[in-house]
Amino acid sequence: MFDASIAVPGKNEAVNVALCLDIIFAQDYQGEFGLFVIDSRWEAEALEIARAYSVTLVERPPKELRHGGMGNLVANLGQGKYIAYITADAFAKDAYWLRKLTAGLGKPEVAGVYGRQLSREDTWPMEASC
Repeated sequence: MFDASIAVPGKNEAVNVALCLDIIFAQDYQGEFGLFVIDSRWEAEALEIARAYSVTLVERPPKELRHGGMGNLVANLGQGKYIAYITADAFAKDAYWLRKLTAGLGKPEVAGVYGRQLSREDTWPMEASC
C-alpha cells in the first residue's frame, strides 16, 4: 500500500505529460506513492508516453472526467493515506511538492491542503497563473 496516491487527469496531453510525470517521479518524498493517470481519450502519443512510466492507467469517458469526481475515483482505488491531484498540464514547482503537501495532514485540525499551480511560459493568457 502506498502512503500517497497522485491522480493526474488530462485530455490530449502529449505536449505536457512527460514533463509532469518526470517532475512527479523526481519527488523527494519519505514514503511510497502511486501514480494514477486518468485517461479521458488521450491521443495515442500521450498514452504511449504515459505507459512508459510506472503508472496505473485508469480510463474514463470524457463526460466522466470532472475534477470534483476525481477524489472519489482515486479514493475508491484504495491506495494510500493521502490523495493528491495535479492535472497533466500543471507542474510541481520542485522536488518537495508532495512532501510539502502532505506535511501537515497528520494534524487533527488540518483536513486538506492545496498548492499553487504554475503554468508554462507559452500558456494561453486566459489560463496562465497570475
